[in-house]
Amino acid sequence: MFAVRSNDIDPLCKLISGETDLRKQHYRFCVVVSRSSYFRDKIKYPRRKAHPCHEEYVSFRTAEGVIAAAGKSFHERLMPCQFTPIDSEEESFLFISRAYMSNQVFVYRRDLGNGKIYLENLSSNVSIVDELNSFDFVED
Repeated sequence: MFAVRSNDIDPLCKLISGETDLRKQHYRFCVVVSRSSYFRDKIKYPRRKAHPCHEEYVSFRTAEGVIAAAGKSFHERLMPCQFTPIDSEEESFLFISRAYMSNQVFVYRRDLGNGKIYLENLSSNVSIVDELNSFDFVED
């Protein structure tokens, strides 16, 4: 598997658009993931600092994942979300990438022992589009 070569092409990275993210989509994604049932009791609310997407090598921790990877290297374009774990004051990052289905994202975490990034969770029903609850559609 290979990552999209540019933030301008990757649908997730294109949406958040780094420093020019006027609608705070980056932060909204981080909040949605951090408030999911999987992470809710593990991490505090994320920081409001936008970090641009970048490409990283990702690894698998479970025997199933290692076997399925069959020795291949996997690179993903990841969006970092800065947070503090509930049981620590040391800041860390979750990394989000698009998954294979709409409204799903892969969430990764770096192992501080070996520095590798591992798949942590597949989050479903992830959406930050909120057009129906806005007033952008109201005509004069």
